[in-house]
Amino acid sequence: MRRLARLIVVLTACASILACTPEEREAFDRLSPDQQQWVIEDLKFQEASAESEPEQPPPPPPPPSNPCDEYDALEAGTGTPGRQHWFNHLDAPGYAQFRGACRYGIGTAEWNCLYQKIDEESGWYHLADGPNGPAGNTWGIPQAYPGEKMRSHGPDWKTNPRVQVRWMLDYIEERYNGSLFNDSNPCHAGY
Repeated sequence: MRRLARLIVVLTACASILACTPEEREAFDRLSPDQQQWVIEDLKFQEASAESEPEQPPPPPPPPSNPCDEYDALEAGTGTPGRQHWFNHLDAPGYAQFRGACRYGIGTAEWNCLYQKIDEESGWYHLADGPNGPAGNTWGIPQAYPGEKMRSHGPDWKTNPRVQVRWMLDYIEERYNGSLFNDSNPCHAGY
């Protein structure tokens, strides 16, 4: 039995019975017909298994040294697969932090302040509906008043947190001329 197991290992290394060395072929010929059939079936099974195994995708490329290098491609949906998957699954605060850092250079201090302010206003809830006013309700993550002005950044402004975040960051940049994002003590700005 040990000799048969060794022979199977040797024969398995052959791509097929015809590709074996003359010595391996001679050893195969010495097997009984049942043993030969068993070896042939085993080889066929191994070949079929090798063919049916799905090819593994290549590992994702390492992230760029500067994560913002790929920002525009990620927004367009054409980033590298691993990074695109990560980007597509960012929650609203994660998206705001990444966009803010890449588009406006928002640092840690500015981000912590902005995060706290938005958390107090809407809890980062994109369907947050604030109090009624003469021009309508405040709406969404930034509590825009009226909420309809976010329409400039996308038709799905009422339900899409990313549209709301884009509008909010652009509004802050325009309203505060970038000083909110570049101030060493941003929380005093009153946003």
